Amino acid sequence: MPACISRISAWRRTASRSTTRRATTRWTCIDRLKREDGWRRSAWDERRLAQWNEEKAHFALSYTRYREDGSVIGKYESLYILTLKDGSWGVQARSSFGP
Repeated sequence: MPACISRISAWRRTASRSTTRRATTRWTCIDRLKREDGWRRSAWDERRLAQWNEEKAHFALSYTRYREDGSVIGKYESLYILTLKDGSWGVQARSSFGP
C-alpha cells in the first residue's frame, strides 16, 4: 500500500499546478484511508517539543487513527519541523511512519 506523504515547502502558497497536485494527493490519500481502512478520524496522543532555537523547532508527535465504530486502526509517530519565515511560524517538513 503506498504511503501518504506530505511535504510542505511554503505555508503561504499561491495557486499553481504544484499546489493543486499536492491538494489532490492529500484528498486521494484521505479517500484511500476511508475506503481501505474505514478511517473516520485521528487524534494526537503526544506532542513533544524535541529541539528548538529562535528560528526552528522539531516536534515529535504520536497519533492514533480510528474507525467510525471507535476501533483503532493504528498508532503512528511523526516528526514535524517548523521554521520562522518572514515573521511567521509554519510547517517546513513532516516525516511520518503512518500509511
